[in-house]
Amino acid sequence: MTLRVGLLGSIDHIGLFADEAAQRTDIDFVGIAEPDAEKGAALARKYGTRHFPSAGELLEEKLDAVGIFTPFAHKAEDITTCLE
Repeated sequence: MTLRVGLLGSIDHIGLFADEAAQRTDIDFVGIAEPDAEKGAALARKYGTRHFPSAGELLEEKLDAVGIFTPFAHKAEDITTCLE
């Protein structure tokens, strides 16, 4: 079974998660949601995935799991959004 995974944001330890997700064959690394277009596009290129300008657009992709790398002040809201 392939796990469909996406990432919200680009801070904290995103590299630890994204490096492994990009290399695994049992993970479909769907994309990274990052509102900063330049930063998001650069990360998407680096990890061979897609850039989404918002969490909502990424979450429309019917993910199995989400890594949350947003500022701490937004984490509770982001977790709630993912659960909905």
